[in-house]
Amino acid sequence: MSSHEQIRLFFGLVMGLSCAIVVYIRKRSRQAGAAYAPLISPLNLLLMLFLFVNLGLLMGFEEEILGFFTQLVLQIGIYYAALLLFLPLLRKIIRPSTVAILWLLPNDLYITIYAYMRPNKPELILPVSARFIRWALPVWGLGFLGFMGWAVIRHLLYRKKLLRDAVPVDDPEILTVWEQEESALGFKNVQLPLVYSAATATPLSIGIWQTTTQVVLPERDYTPEELRLIFRHELIHIRHRDAATKLFLTFCQASCWFNPLMWIAMRKCADDLELSCDELALTDADSQARETYARLVLRTAGDERGFTTCLSVRAKSLRYRLRGIVSERKKLAGGLLAGLLTSALILSSGYVAFAFTPSSGEDVIFQGHSATFEPAFIYSVPDPKWYPNQETFYRCTDSGALTAYLADLTLYRTTDFYDPDEANCLYLSLVRGSQTMSITLYDHLLTVQERNGSQAGRKEMFYFPEKLDRAYLDTLLELEPEE
Repeated sequence: MSSHEQIRLFFGLVMGLSCAIVVYIRKRSRQAGAAYAPLISPLNLLLMLFLFVNLGLLMGFEEEILGFFTQLVLQIGIYYAALLLFLPLLRKIIRPSTVAILWLLPNDLYITIYAYMRPNKPELILPVSARFIRWALPVWGLGFLGFMGWAVIRHLLYRKKLLRDAVPVDDPEILTVWEQEESALGFKNVQLPLVYSAATATPLSIGIWQTTTQVVLPERDYTPEELRLIFRHELIHIRHRDAATKLFLTFCQASCWFNPLMWIAMRKCADDLELSCDELALTDADSQARETYARLVLRTAGDERGFTTCLSVRAKSLRYRLRGIVSERKKLAGGLLAGLLTSALILSSGYVAFAFTPSSGEDVIFQGHSATFEPAFIYSVPDPKWYPNQETFYRCTDSGALTAYLADLTLYRTTDFYDPDEANCLYLSLVRGSQTMSITLYDHLLTVQERNGSQAGRKEMFYFPEKLDRAYLDTLLELEPEE
């Protein structure tokens, strides 16, 4: 195992262990206000991706951005499809709060942006035509922007309608219950507005940031016990940042808008967020409180517009949710599973790459002038990471055959860049006047970098389907005599 692979494995296992510990700590604390805290919040992740894309475009890394997002879309789609398949079993044996966490695990895939978290080489490369890229990317981009744009606009319009004529709650009894629940859930230094609105029939909270969040009550009467349960439910959602989580999940759905499984997965995820909230809201609750909570759910009409959280439930999940409310069943914490899935997600990223625009080596490497290039020097090292100064130098006995072999290669431009870190890869320097082409050859990958005098061009990576014929190349090379 190379040093690069050891670092990747170490970070993947540390991330998995961290997730498992978080789950077990939350289980032992049994505090309704204890929230799952991912290593990065959904909002920060979206901001990071926005900066990553814009900086990449400014620096000319369009292919790398394309590679990252195609891998992200592929991995998220496969993960959520597998989670959907096993969801009925998971809901039976694992606590709802842990099942909700499983939907959020792709939140940690942001770390795979960094070079040290990428594999040395892809295990599967999928060649696609340039024509497909030209029409598929705009279609995907328009679908993504349309989906995300409509979701954000819908949220803003609903928020405006909801709060346009809202009035602050001034009933002392209601405010007393509200303040007690705020204090119990750790909101001692946060003033969350509590308002009435005629535009809703269900209690809900709206706001992506905690500083802009408001808890909204419909214009109807509730008993003190009902208010306590309503407030606890909404405050847990706020503590969990579930509105921001829904924004992140909408981003995932928009990224895979063409995949029907993603639409189903997001509905199931919304149900599990509510089930998790029910579980924490009813921690140590007696049978009477559970019955009161169940009646509240049954008679509350929900409205799922925008990034809101509310007490109501969809009809399709009503039976399952009421069963969990009325009777508390002991289930596994699921920390080990969450940790293993976290490690698996991170360590499996990057092994599928896309390559496009097939070209010949004549065009890519030599720009149509292979006959005029001459090998300047050729060398290999046992392992570039561990033996950087132990090169084995060769000289070429037939430069025409060497350049012809390279010119005949069919090369696909990869959508990502890898550091193969393979022993005995072959380094070539080919010269034509002041122009130098630096080439590194691996089994199925090739990097090329042009240099004109002191000006070095960008290094690019290509994939070729036929395995490198090292035996043939060895017939064209001989060891340089030692001085």
